[in-house]
Amino acid sequence: MPTTSLLTRIRYAEKDILEIYDNQDQQIKKTSLTLEEWDGFMAGNFDTGEFEGVAIAGVRSDWLAKTGIEFVDTPGAGDLEEARIKVIEEALLGCDGAIIAVNATQALSLSEQLFIKERLIMKKILIC
Repeated sequence: MPTTSLLTRIRYAEKDILEIYDNQDQQIKKTSLTLEEWDGFMAGNFDTGEFEGVAIAGVRSDWLAKTGIEFVDTPGAGDLEEARIKVIEEALLGCDGAIIAVNATQALSLSEQLFIKERLIMKKILIC
């Protein structure tokens, strides 16, 4: 899926649902979890810049219900925009594990290298 512009939490719910909250924790949208509904929350879709907030994707899944695991998908760190980096760092500090997704068909970009080195390894957020 294209880069989302906000932190996304994926967790168990009784029915598939998408909830969007602003950075004041005020719910601004609650709808079915469909690609059409999700489309408006991709990076670059906001007239006034990036939307700041959280998307919660509730997914009906026996495995999620049984384990209580929540997945957190952060916005991309490709441009090292400071507000986005802060969101990513806070999410990483609050999780038990992390997977960093990169393009497997090309070398890491300079911004990806800097993010991993300066924001994760040097701050001891990521232990290799």
